[in-house]
Amino acid sequence: MDELEERLLADDSATGYIDNILARLDAETGLEALDFVLEHLPTFVDTSAYAAFSAAMEPEAALAQMEKNSELLMADETGAATQMVASDPLGLKEVIMDGMLEGAASGRTLVGGHFFCPDSSVALAWLAPAFASSDSQTARRFAKQLEKTAAAFEAEHPEVHILAHGAPLASVANASRIRADLMLTVGVSLVLILILIGFFFRSAGFLLKQLLPIAYGVAFALACIYWIHGSMSLMALGISAIVLGVALSYCLHVTIHHFSTGDPEKMLRDEASPVFFGCLTTVGAFCSLLFTESSLLRDFGLFASMALIGSTFYALVFLPHFMPKRRVDADSPQFRRVVRLNNMPFDRKGWFLALMGAIVVVGIAFAYRVGFDSDLRNLNYKNDALVEAETLFNAKNNDGYTHLYYATVSTDLDEALLADKQLMPVLDSLKEAGLVHAYSDVAPRLFVGLDEQRQRIDAWNAYWTPARKAEAMTAVHRSAKACGVDPGMFADFEGLLEADYEEASLVESGVVPDNLMGNFIERNADGQYMVFTDVAMLPGDKDAVTEAVLASPKTMVLEPFYYCRSMVEVIHDDFNVAVWISSLFVLVILLLSFHNIVTALLSFLPMVVSWFMVQGYMALFGLEFNLINIVISTFIFGVGVDYSIFITEGLLAQARTGSGEMLSWHKVAIFFSAAILVIVVASLLFAAHPAIQSIGLITLIGMASTIMISYSLQPFAFRQLMKIPAYRRRVMS
Repeated sequence: MDELEERLLADDSATGYIDNILARLDAETGLEALDFVLEHLPTFVDTSAYAAFSAAMEPEAALAQMEKNSELLMADETGAATQMVASDPLGLKEVIMDGMLEGAASGRTLVGGHFFCPDSSVALAWLAPAFASSDSQTARRFAKQLEKTAAAFEAEHPEVHILAHGAPLASVANASRIRADLMLTVGVSLVLILILIGFFFRSAGFLLKQLLPIAYGVAFALACIYWIHGSMSLMALGISAIVLGVALSYCLHVTIHHFSTGDPEKMLRDEASPVFFGCLTTVGAFCSLLFTESSLLRDFGLFASMALIGSTFYALVFLPHFMPKRRVDADSPQFRRVVRLNNMPFDRKGWFLALMGAIVVVGIAFAYRVGFDSDLRNLNYKNDALVEAETLFNAKNNDGYTHLYYATVSTDLDEALLADKQLMPVLDSLKEAGLVHAYSDVAPRLFVGLDEQRQRIDAWNAYWTPARKAEAMTAVHRSAKACGVDPGMFADFEGLLEADYEEASLVESGVVPDNLMGNFIERNADGQYMVFTDVAMLPGDKDAVTEAVLASPKTMVLEPFYYCRSMVEVIHDDFNVAVWISSLFVLVILLLSFHNIVTALLSFLPMVVSWFMVQGYMALFGLEFNLINIVISTFIFGVGVDYSIFITEGLLAQARTGSGEMLSWHKVAIFFSAAILVIVVASLLFAAHPAIQSIGLITLIGMASTIMISYSLQPFAFRQLMKIPAYRRRVMS
């Protein structure tokens, strides 16, 4: 371990990623600590120790301790044991420091000053990074450097296996998995999309016409975000990539409709309104996220909105200039099959309508049973090395118990120490109740506030009366003579009893090394002192213990997931607000578009029903919303509204002109849009990261619901409405 520590620091000399490494307690550190304790002895003596002091001065106890002292003196080769015996012949230090060394080692075993797990089979060390936890780039470089050093060391020492785990390494593993998964899924989906377009359209120009608006939309969105507030969440940017599929839908409607008309101007007259209002409603759904308190949702909403505006603007303003003023033949057998498939009268098939009705009813019935997983640990990915390290560490040290660190916090050190001491009875009661297995009380025993130190000095002076001092020295001299030890060597002990003591801060003394002090007390950048307490408990008792501990003043839990869970629950509540805002906005836009409340509600139908179906079938399949997939649910809203608007426009055109050509071409565009989106989303199912997988499955459920409703229930409802004379006259006018 010493050699590894030297290698790690040597390899880090040029980069400075490591602040310090705690791998051992030096003998020199122990002697310095002992000197400090002896100089300020009363400040380390709790009032409960004086009964043990009196017992130690009993003749039998004094004689037994002196026999131990005699053995130590005979075996002493360095003089350290002689010094310790001379200053403490009655073993009072054992009363004072009982359990503190074990506490300093956090329950580990000390062998030659080095930390080991309890069975001494694994040596332990703690490495403190010199970079901020949010600095992901530095963490990634540090992880590579650590991996390289460990690999080289293991090559030189084949009998040694090095394992490491911790928040920086977990963050790097998580980010690397996301990056690899996105490269895989995006690459696979891109290849499949190219094959799809090539198979049906056999035109490189067609593909280019789809990609240019998307590229323009992304550039436009990034430029807008730069000018609005200069930066955005990387997670929000990654999530937003899937929204570009909605933008692609508008481009497909423009280019595919040009197939049927051969006239860019006529294409614009037919498509400008549905594409514009489709974009407007989708942008409205995403803009509702701007009213939430979560920066992740706001960044996602802003990027998605700007990207849709930019790509739609390109599709309606620039793209028509690249279209020839002639009809483009798309008469391949494959394309004609797509047209025939989309022209099938799903809305006139009784069995299909009955099946859809049953599916919708079941989805709505279970919609309110869907849960929300606020634990971000369930969205984390850990590689094999991290899993191996954590599994071994827990097996060797924790015995199945979970360890959480709590901290008492204050800008005043004495207040933080007092709050930590007041926490001990709470933990003791939790231990008696069986909720806590064990906890470290070393901090309140070693580090005492100045006010309490003054009280302890007064108690010391009150206890050590002249008569009691004489009693102690008599017990020492009598037992020393009985064991053949020179009584004259205990002048130091007598000096301790006669000395005048003053309070002093162990934290500021410099006696405890920084890398060891950080296990107990730390001062953060805000000037606040944090006093730490390690608590062991069963995993199922974490919430109950944390709730009880946080009821104490100035206390916090040092687990990011606890506070992230609260943040995620806020996002969940925010999203519910966003759903109502976006729904109201979409309904208003539909009303302005169609100038008819019934037609607006008809177009609104797929979005509302598909939302309930998503929730219902998530509950049936045992799926839950989480931080990632709940954001993607806005994407489902956008797709649902867009498809329903195009279907409604086609139905209205068919009713007014008697020709179903526009409806047919809208369905063809919807088919290819949905096919591309399904390819993109389905590819996410093959990702190893759980968060990315959850996006794919839930989005597939939403898209399937939207398409089936738009192709069957929406046209069926329109035909029933057309049987009402008043509505028919309004539509035909």
